[in-house]
Amino acid sequence: MTAKSLLNRYLNEVVKDYIPRARVAKLARKRANRVGRVLLNDPDMGAFDYDLSGSIAKATGTLPLSDVDMLVYLSPSDWLNASGKLYAPSTVLRLMEERLEQTFRVHIDNRNNQIRRQTHSVGVLYGGQDSVNIDVVPAMCDDDDNDNDERICWIPQRGSGRWLQTSVRRQLIALDQLDGPGTPLRRAIRALKVWRNNFEVELHSYGIETIAMILVANKDAPRSLSGIVRATLDWLGDIPNQYAIWCTLFDHEDRAPGKYAACAFDPAIPENNVLKGIKTPECKKIATQARRSLKALDLALECLAEGSLEEGRELTYEALGCDL
Repeated sequence: MTAKSLLNRYLNEVVKDYIPRARVAKLARKRANRVGRVLLNDPDMGAFDYDLSGSIAKATGTLPLSDVDMLVYLSPSDWLNASGKLYAPSTVLRLMEERLEQTFRVHIDNRNNQIRRQTHSVGVLYGGQDSVNIDVVPAMCDDDDNDNDERICWIPQRGSGRWLQTSVRRQLIALDQLDGPGTPLRRAIRALKVWRNNFEVELHSYGIETIAMILVANKDAPRSLSGIVRATLDWLGDIPNQYAIWCTLFDHEDRAPGKYAACAFDPAIPENNVLKGIKTPECKKIATQARRSLKALDLALECLAEGSLEEGRELTYEALGCDL
């Protein structure tokens, strides 16, 4: 077995240890579907469909699994104020919070649940061991004008007063196109999330996914678990100086990329910079840890090539912040 094959094997070991238990994931889906059905059956909500999103829906989740995201699609015509304008994001989130408080009133009174308004969503929080919370994201979407296979919509951003365009279906389409037996993208994303969590790297989960997806789509990463992980860490190792990157899976404006600090465009909606908000000090911290981990993986490859299997395995685990 070659050194690269052994490195892939040891990275697979790490990923396997961090995959959420099927029972917990099933419970999370069950809870989310219950919330979705409640909102669909409420005539005052103007909800016509919902999608599970995030790592549960995309099979990229790792332990600890804390929440499952769901987008509830709302008809904009049901959310207009007296002036005929769409309600502000903060108003929609408040009304969604009030509706969920009504649904869970008995459980809230018994202290089994809490409802919490968040930046883009309303959280339904559960108590107890292995509990997985539900993040309910209201999404404005005119079903008549959108392709059901992609469903482009707008989600609220409380505080800024903006509606952000996105498409979780496009995100899933992109993953399905890029992932496969010869290109284990999902496993690589899981390995990178393990790295992020163990080293407490200030990088959003979807930011990790986006960078890995773009590198694979643009053929800038070898088509292997270790190749994708190492290519992503290499990109992150120079994140303060990187040029903007995006992939071409979906239509986008053909413009020359400028130089930015931490700029990776969402494959689903290329106008969105999914790393927006990461400042230069955070970029430097991300880059430092990425370079350290990449060096450990390079040393692991050297050890494995020399036949030092145990040392190579230890370095692989060390690179992702894991104990043997």
